Amino acid sequence: HGPAKPPTSYALRLRLTDFLLEVVAAEQKHRQPALSPAIQRVISHLEAHPGANVPVGQMARLAGLSVPRFHARFKIETGFPPKQWLMEQRMKLAEARLIQGQSVTRVALDLGFPSSQHFATMFRNYRGIAPSSLRRPL
Repeated sequence: HGPAKPPTSYALRLRLTDFLLEVVAAEQKHRQPALSPAIQRVISHLEAHPGANVPVGQMARLAGLSVPRFHARFKIETGFPPKQWLMEQRMKLAEARLIQGQSVTRVALDLGFPSSQHFATMFRNYRGIAPSSLRRPL
């Protein structure tokens, strides 16, 4: 092992982005009230089953709300429509798993994508880079 290589510009941007997102999230925690029990119930279910493709109708039933009311309330409380929130959570999980060295295919299947190609396309759309560029060998 030689001296540690300096971080790449991408790695620095990723660290800076993560830091800024944490700052924004901390600020929003102080401004936003806690999630309602109905929305928290849905989020807990989605976090426990990140690979499940849960239709919005099922989310609404978990919350005990009609679909339009659930959709509006979810967006008000989280800042995102349900499906966009879920995709963002999956992308965060995918990033962490790829950095830990999991294969693109394993991450794709674990997070509910029908194929690694579909996952790679979505990841590129959300993050602007190929998922394989984050992967570290185990």
